Parts: sequence; C-alpha cells; structure tokens
Amino acid sequence: MRPSIGAALRRPYHFAAAVRTATVRPDKGMRRSVLIVSLILATQVDCALACSPAPGWTPPTPASAYAEAEVVIHAQVLAQQSDPPAQSTRAKIRTLKVLKGSFGGDSVETAAASLCGIDSFVTGQQYVFFFSRSGQWFVSNLLQPRGYTTEQLLQAIGQVR
Repeated sequence: MRPSIGAALRRPYHFAAAVRTATVRPDKGMRRSVLIVSLILATQVDCALACSPAPGWTPPTPASAYAEAEVVIHAQVLAQQSDPPAQSTRAKIRTLKVLKGSFGGDSVETAAASLCGIDSFVTGQQYVFFFSRSGQWFVSNLLQPRGYTTEQLLQAIGQVR
C-alpha cells in the first residue's frame, strides 16, 4: 500500500523518495538524439537563411549595378585558392582599371552561391567586379549582372559613365 501524502509530508525521507521515483529522466540515448536533431535543424535553418533575396528580386542590369556600387573594377584573375570547409574562394587579381571609386587591393573573395557568392573564378579570365562598399572586396552574386560577357559589361558601363 502506498503511503498517503500526509504521511509523506510528515516524513520528508519518503516524500523525497516518492518525488525522485516520479521524476522522468530521459536516458542518454534520448538526450543524444535530441541534441543531434537540434544541431541538424540549426544547420538547415542557417543554410536556408544564408542567401535569400527578397521575393521578386531580379539580378541588376549593368547600368543599375554600376549606379548602386561604390567601387567597380575591371580585373584579371591571376590565381585562386579555395577553402572547401568555409565554402569560400580567394582570388589574387591584377587590376586593369578602376571604373568607379577607389581600389587598392590585390585580391577579392567569393563564396558558394548559397552564401551569396559566385562560387569560383576562372584563372586568367577578366571580370568586371561590382562592390557595395569600399574595403569589402566580396564578389556577391546579388550585385553582379548576370548573362553578360566582360566586354558587354565594359561597353554598358561606358554608356552610363
């Protein structure tokens, strides 16, 4: 027969024992499973939110990209180095011409498209890079016009300058 609550209150030892046995303690396997699921969900949310343009967003035209950018350069990629865990790529460049603003660097960075980058560069190829802020040389796919050759971009920028 179970002791009554009154009896348990009169004898704290029994009351504490009753509370201890009534407490549900998850086993280590369950705690580990909850931890793993939580980490997976946190990673997925981070990736999903990493680069999400606003609904209805479209890539900029050369004219609008030029107007919005603080710095625009024409450069050639000399070499690149990838960092797979960080999903980033750093390129050593030769600046052929500063088209807008001021640029004194010798390298630019990008990242995977899921992180708003352009994935990678092609060594030896020339690019027109549009940067939103001076000193932050990240090549973002949100700022770069798409579907244009370097020559077409240079021509279009020549028309808006």
